[in-house]
Amino acid sequence: MSDVFVSYKAEDRPRVELLVDALEAEGLSVWWDARVGGGEAWREAIAEQLDGAKCVIVIWSKRSTGPEGRFVRDEANHAQHRGTYLPVTIDKVQPPLGFGEMQALSLTGWKGDASDPRYRAVSACVHSMLGRAAPADAQHGRGARVSRRAALAASGGVAVLAAGAGTWFLLRRSRTQANTIAVLPFANLSGDPSQGYFSDGIAEEVRSALAALGGLEVVARTSSEVLRNADAITAARRLSVANVVTGSVRRSQSAVRVSAPSTTTMVSR
Repeated sequence: MSDVFVSYKAEDRPRVELLVDALEAEGLSVWWDARVGGGEAWREAIAEQLDGAKCVIVIWSKRSTGPEGRFVRDEANHAQHRGTYLPVTIDKVQPPLGFGEMQALSLTGWKGDASDPRYRAVSACVHSMLGRAAPADAQHGRGARVSRRAALAASGGVAVLAAGAGTWFLLRRSRTQANTIAVLPFANLSGDPSQGYFSDGIAEEVRSALAALGGLEVVARTSSEVLRNADAITAARRLSVANVVTGSVRRSQSAVRVSAPSTTTMVSR
């Protein structure tokens, strides 16, 4: 049985293939109906794979959200009930009525680059749903300071995660420290301790996306996790960083909610 099932409209196959190839390059087994062999009972094969997958990526496009997307909606509904639903958009569309509660990750305009922050957001969610750590791909870089606005606007999927990441404390100490940042582990508000890996995975993906932008020195995950229970100001001082991202994640059977508290700016004197 495959790790990931991909639901999509047949006309979108060339674009969907880019996603399948990228996930398989990370060692994941992916099933999509292009793999249905000749002579197989295709309905039975689809049902078996849909029931067995731990993650069902539903591709929302102009075609799959339209009148001809009934099978995609059926598969999405089945995945929602099983708690395996992961929505991804490849066009500038909204998921159909009944599927908008969970924020979709955007791959609109993506050309297959596995280092793209939008793809990294999808990859992180897939690995989290499978109970695995996402592969590290970003190098922590130094350089000119990147503004908060630029960081959050980096791309569709990661922008959603980063914008909902929590409070970004700006502790402006000196010009040389302005580009340092730590992402603390996100609080798991799901009521299920076993979901801690998912909230940690979201925080790690925000961490990797910020590092991939360049211009920021991002504190490593291991150092940030030591201060899991510290407040942002204490963490900033202990880690000697100017910026701290905190947040929380609430995951239910049919939705994932990332909190978005207000932004606070603090200036040291």
